[in-house]
Amino acid sequence: MSAVQIEVDRLRVALHGVSAAVAEDFSTQIGRALEQRLSGLPADAVTAALDLGLLELGRIDLKDSPDAGALAGIVADRLVEMLAMRCGNEKIENGGGSA
Repeated sequence: MSAVQIEVDRLRVALHGVSAAVAEDFSTQIGRALEQRLSGLPADAVTAALDLGLLELGRIDLKDSPDAGALAGIVADRLVEMLAMRCGNEKIENGGGSA
């Protein structure tokens, strides 16, 4: 089985309307959430080095105030969706999986 290696050099997320404690916990949770979703990618989903440049997720409005883990999951899911759209690769979207 082939492995996929994905490197994220930088990720900047602006959180508005969440407590400082949730924002701090989010910063540790997002790495795990991304690793979980991206680790499920099929080996042939990403075939070359990609420089995605500025990938804007847009505004995510939530009715309830989620905990940091749920918020990290929502952001990670959106990142995988945007990656699939940018790459034009359905395997990324279908292989990303969410918890």
